[in-house]
Amino acid sequence: MNRRKKQFVRFDVQLKVVLIALFVASFVLLIHFQLALSSFLSLSDRLSAATSIAAALEILRQELIRRFFLAFAIAIPLAVSVGVIYSFKFSGPVYRFKRYFTDLAGGRWDAPLALRKTDDLQDVCTAINAGLAPLRDRLRAHRE
Repeated sequence: MNRRKKQFVRFDVQLKVVLIALFVASFVLLIHFQLALSSFLSLSDRLSAATSIAAALEILRQELIRRFFLAFAIAIPLAVSVGVIYSFKFSGPVYRFKRYFTDLAGGRWDAPLALRKTDDLQDVCTAINAGLAPLRDRLRAHRE
């Protein structure tokens, strides 16, 4: 049984993703709740003019569906934009790691790995640089 799938490997990054998802979901629920409340208030005149309970419920159902689609139209672009913005902080370092190791395989040993200050995975960058520093020092000494 593969236990890795059941453990938090990078708790800080995984927690950040969960909190961002919870923020987006909470914001969307708040918007939907507000839209539903405002639809109830705005429908009071139309509902009182309805001839039967079935007609009133149909008016209410149509309004709630319309408000749901409005909330959905707000939620999807919001979730996509938050996901894209956060993905740059995570996928940028992963891309940089790949490029760095490709450069190492190509013989460029002199430069340490560097990330932007706002990127995630700074601790991984530090660990890579610390692990390669002795090797880099040996190569410099060997070349001299």
